[in-house]
Amino acid sequence: MGEHDSAGRRRNVAMVMQNASLFPASIRDNITRGHDMDEAVILHVCDAARLSGWIASLPEGLGTFVGERGCKVSGGQAQRIAIARAMAKDAPVILLDEPTSALDNDTSAAVITALTRLTQGRTVLHVSHRPETLSGCGRILRLEGGKLYDP
Repeated sequence: MGEHDSAGRRRNVAMVMQNASLFPASIRDNITRGHDMDEAVILHVCDAARLSGWIASLPEGLGTFVGERGCKVSGGQAQRIAIARAMAKDAPVILLDEPTSALDNDTSAAVITALTRLTQGRTVLHVSHRPETLSGCGRILRLEGGKLYDP
């Protein structure tokens, strides 16, 4: 497999990791990854990730700078920005590693509902220690002691 195969795979996969990684840029650029994107799509993913109310309260809105590694936003806000980025990428494969770990229970439930709706028709690998976040999964495997179990 060549270099182009790897780039193609990355283009087809969106990820939300436990510790959200943000670019030293605006909220908008973190969601769009610097690419041109329809404003309606940006607003839709902000709503789905429960960011819209917070963004509306910021003087610079989507243009707000998040700081180096997202130091100017809370962990929960950074996580929701990362979720909005994954939604906006619209990839056929989505990897979720504890995507709601930094969110309170109400926000977590709302984001999981949004992720479930927006990931329909896609392949989703969701890693979690919290069984309640896996309720919409079609198949759940358990990893314990280095062994994979299909309960």
